[in-house]
Amino acid sequence: GDDVKITFCFVQLYNEKVSDLLKPPPPPGSAAKVESLQIREDPNLGVFIPSATQVIATSTRGVLAVLRTAAKHRAVRCTKQNSFSSRSHAILRFTVTRGTADESRPWMSKVRRGTLTFVDLAGSERIVK
Repeated sequence: GDDVKITFCFVQLYNEKVSDLLKPPPPPGSAAKVESLQIREDPNLGVFIPSATQVIATSTRGVLAVLRTAAKHRAVRCTKQNSFSSRSHAILRFTVTRGTADESRPWMSKVRRGTLTFVDLAGSERIVK
């Protein structure tokens, strides 16, 4: 009887700008500019990026397909240690929202929200050194 929804967003921080990896970047040489997304903080929601694309997760296979495509939008460059080194910090955030009907007050529901955030730091292949 509970309503459960899983959403995720995937952003990168590169050259002090936050960009949405779930939106394809403009083609090289085009006049379109990628605007930096704003980071906000709310006492109930925590830190979030309101204009980041939120994708509803319906299957593991679907999530992985979206993430593989989005990962291709990351800023990368060849280095001495790695031929495909990320130049950006990437943040992948899953949010699980569960709504439960309140039996004593049927017009209301309890909502619980949890987040799981993964961070990939640019240049982390050198962390061992």
